[in-house]
Amino acid sequence: MYWYIFIIFFISVILLRKYHKYRAKKNTIWRLNTEFGNKPNRSFTIEDIKYLYHLYSDDVDIDDITWNDLDMDKVFSRINNCNSFVGEQYLYKALHIISSSEDRLGKLDELVEYFEVNPEARLDVQVLLEKLGRRKVSYFLPEFVNQLNDFKFKNILFYRLMSLALISSILFGIIFDAMFFYIAGILFLVNSVIYTLVKHKYEIHLEMLGTIIGVVDTANGLIDMDLSLEVYEFQECIDSSKRLRTATSGVGLIQRKKASAFSGDIAAIIMDYIIGSTLWDFHVFHKTISVLSKNREAFMKLYNLIGRIDSVISIASYRSSLDLFCKPTFTVDKDIQFESIYHPLIHEPIHNDVLMDSNYIVTGSNASGKSTYIKSIGINMILAQSIFTCLAKDAKLPHAKVLTSMAVRDDIESGDSYYMKEISYLKRIVSQVNDDELTLCIVDEILRGTNREERVAASVSILKYLNEENCITIVASHDILISEMLNLEYENCHFTEHMKDDDIFFDYKVKEGVSNSTNAIKLLKHVGFPEDIVKHAEDIVSVM
Repeated sequence: MYWYIFIIFFISVILLRKYHKYRAKKNTIWRLNTEFGNKPNRSFTIEDIKYLYHLYSDDVDIDDITWNDLDMDKVFSRINNCNSFVGEQYLYKALHIISSSEDRLGKLDELVEYFEVNPEARLDVQVLLEKLGRRKVSYFLPEFVNQLNDFKFKNILFYRLMSLALISSILFGIIFDAMFFYIAGILFLVNSVIYTLVKHKYEIHLEMLGTIIGVVDTANGLIDMDLSLEVYEFQECIDSSKRLRTATSGVGLIQRKKASAFSGDIAAIIMDYIIGSTLWDFHVFHKTISVLSKNREAFMKLYNLIGRIDSVISIASYRSSLDLFCKPTFTVDKDIQFESIYHPLIHEPIHNDVLMDSNYIVTGSNASGKSTYIKSIGINMILAQSIFTCLAKDAKLPHAKVLTSMAVRDDIESGDSYYMKEISYLKRIVSQVNDDELTLCIVDEILRGTNREERVAASVSILKYLNEENCITIVASHDILISEMLNLEYENCHFTEHMKDDDIFFDYKVKEGVSNSTNAIKLLKHVGFPEDIVKHAEDIVSVM
């Protein structure tokens, strides 16, 4: 009678558990479907995202100055809809790498399109990636793997001897004489103390080893899905996975034991110390670290496979969230052509055309749209060559490295003035242009940190030099004199404002030629400065 009740209860628990798992998966799928193709709304710490990028910093093409000038952290945030910490780190790194290989970009596009037209496969992959998750501690994993040797136990031979002594004394007590049990008791107490004192050294990193297991399991899951993808890494990853199986075999048991002990179960705590007295945990931990250390490259293959798959789903989501985008066409000449280009971070942006068959100076009044325009060009040149996506109706452009000098600030700690910082940024551009690689150079308000006479002279000299080099130069400037002195070397376009009923309006549309409009004093009035200040400024200008 009672065993019927027990069976019914046992079956009910299993069914209830299965139902909860089914509901949880269904809710996850609903959320993933809702998030795909929409603007991401998530929080993260950018320093956590950078760990993988720092590991491959020698391979990146976009330097920190250019990245910050173009607000690329915000652009990354707009694109980032990854489901795992690995995908986020991989996408961040990928946006720093511009590729001149159209074959590589073509393969990237094939992956993106696959997940665009196969939503069921995409959801299966996303559900798997969700299990890996985005826990804060996990982001440190690339750095952890890179420093594995630092986490090995220094006294592992001593721990092995103490384990052997305990086990041997128990066996001798069973086989030979009961007095060995007394020795075993002493060794049990000694080893328990050692375990208590030392275990915190590996417990701090045990969660990281659990994340490593998660990465290996997730990669195996992707490989087993038969996604019909021609991803050349798959075979290499299968081989890598086989080599890493021995590294992860014992960690799961340690984690389960630890979780049971943390639950407060007295029996689990006692069992933790009974097993702990054998110092078995230390041996498993050391062996795992040693195997991973020897197979670091194999592990990173799995890591990058997950990151690549997760990031291309994020790119597919980003494309789907855009009202207008195109895939670039790469040309062998230096012409840059965008039809209806726009800035990715502006809500309801103004679209402009870019037709640059030479170097350009962009003039215009304050707040008219110059900086946004040239930033749009720089950002789209990076996105075209990193994720094969342009925010435009059409794009024809050359492969080119991107260097900028825009958001210059004083450096109080080093003592560099604004002008010193600015010329160091420009020197970096001049030093890096070369015959082997075309460079897009973007400069906003060139040499604004010094007096007009020297600013014009130095600016003209620098821009003349760049005109002779293997680069495309786009400069935004208020100073019309620079445009006039370079009218033979540089084309001109401009932005301007419109006045209506003593108010200022901007259309943010690029126009041919040089702007003759100024509005600095008009803007004083527009934002509400006292009339006396505005009138005095106008009087000074009239006699200059």
